[in-house]
Amino acid sequence: MAAASFALRHGLWWLFLVPIVLWVLLAYGLFVALEGPVDDLTRWVGGLLELDVASTDGEGLSGFWNSTKEVLNSTREFVVTWVLRLAIAFLLFLVNKYIVLILLSPLLAYASERTEELVTGARFPFSWSQLMK
Repeated sequence: MAAASFALRHGLWWLFLVPIVLWVLLAYGLFVALEGPVDDLTRWVGGLLELDVASTDGEGLSGFWNSTKEVLNSTREFVVTWVLRLAIAFLLFLVNKYIVLILLSPLLAYASERTEELVTGARFPFSWSQLMK
């Protein structure tokens, strides 16, 4: 809580918003980018699990089994789609935090230098040679 009050007092509150916004944008962007491949993978897995439905409209037991196969095929499509979406969401959320941390490293360095300047008064001038090390 002390860090949040320190950031609010010294005008560094926006540093808390940047990771949240970046995470949301990356998650949304990755979901949109993977929409097509997920649909392709769903069709492929669905094709492997599909039950063939006879084209004849039979009465009695044959019609019942055809209706059952159609229900199972539509249920299979729904379940496969959501299982794949949840699996990809899990992987994206697992990897997304590391991507955000990598992208935020320059901002975190700035936050560290700014905080040290506010706490101790020590200033660190920018140096290209130190940046390239």
